[in-house]
Amino acid sequence: MSTRSPTLRERIEILRATGVPVSSADEKRVGDSIAASLVSLDSAVKGSLFDTEPQTFDVVMRKLAKPTGGKS
Repeated sequence: MSTRSPTLRERIEILRATGVPVSSADEKRVGDSIAASLVSLDSAVKGSLFDTEPQTFDVVMRKLAKPTGGKS
């Protein structure tokens, strides 16, 4: 089963539906902040986050697979 993250528009609509006031200026600031963060992340991380430490990925996956929910 595949899940997707809600879009910015959907998140803002959820806030408005619960009574949280969100102005169009707030909406623009949040959108601009997210866009800038994604650009920075893209320029900082090329390829997979696990390219340099594949063993780290394996360790995390093994911990998450434990029936205790990954807690040791």
